Amino acid sequence: MHQVGFFLNKTLKQSQFYWPVLSGLILNGLSWFFIVWRLPASADWIPLYYNVYFGIGWIGPWFSSVYYPGLGLLILAINLVICSYLGEDKVVLIRWLLWTAFLAQFFILLTVITLIINYFS
Repeated sequence: MHQVGFFLNKTLKQSQFYWPVLSGLILNGLSWFFIVWRLPASADWIPLYYNVYFGIGWIGPWFSSVYYPGLGLLILAINLVICSYLGEDKVVLIRWLLWTAFLAQFFILLTVITLIINYFS
C-alpha cells in the first residue's frame, strides 16, 4: 500500500505522469457526458456499436451504453495500479502505460461520438 501512495504522490508532482492521467479522466468524463446527454433512456433496444462497412454490430438495452466509459475507467485504474507497483527505474514503461490508457479513452470517446452522430442526432 505504501507503493500506491508513493506513486500517487509522484504522479501529482511530475507533469510527465499527471498529464496523461488528467487527460484520460477528462476524455472519460466527456464520454459519460455524451451518453447521458444524447442517448435515449428507454426500454427499447438501441444500437451500441456501429461499423462503417457493416453497419450495426451490437444492439442492447440503453443502460448497456455505460459499458464504454466503464471499461475506460477500468483500463485507467488497472494501468495506474500496475504503474504503482513498478519501480522508479521503469519511468519509460510507466509513461507508456499511462499514455496507453489515455489512448484507450480517446478511442472510447470516438466510438461514443460516432454512435451518437450516426443514430441519435
